[in-house]
Amino acid sequence: DRQGQVIVADGQAGVIRYVPGGSAIVEAGAGSGIIGIVNQVNQDTNQASAYSLFATGAAAVVAPLVQTANSGWNSGYQVQNVGTSDATVTMVVTDTAGNVIGSVPNPTRSIPPGKSETWFPITALGTRVVGSALATGSAGAKLVGVVNQLNQESGVVDFFTTYEAISQ
Repeated sequence: DRQGQVIVADGQAGVIRYVPGGSAIVEAGAGSGIIGIVNQVNQDTNQASAYSLFATGAAAVVAPLVQTANSGWNSGYQVQNVGTSDATVTMVVTDTAGNVIGSVPNPTRSIPPGKSETWFPITALGTRVVGSALATGSAGAKLVGVVNQLNQESGVVDFFTTYEAISQ
């Protein structure tokens, strides 16, 4: 409709082709369910990936694989506050040996409701890191997360993957 809403009848599908600014809120009425997928495309680089919508948020979300400078791969971890109040979120990256990596840029950030923050690269550029990342919110936080992994050294090949962070 004119307010930017897509109304979908039971058993039907709806498509939002472009979201200026990069996010959307998808809600269902009482007793209804939603399934959905996000397709993200960069037409300039011919790269695309997809991820599923989230059912709810959690106080902490973990990304089991993040990378910086690993054979051209770099990860970005985007965390959104789907709660109703500000969330203070702290990002901790641990390498495969269990060591905490201290080079996460601005590891603690305040995220207002409905907004997100992106840690990209997940750690300081130039130092090879392979590990996991845990985003932990303040008490009562409801967070969701998406990890984009991009290899910009691959030439004209689609080396761009995305996955959903796991609620913890």
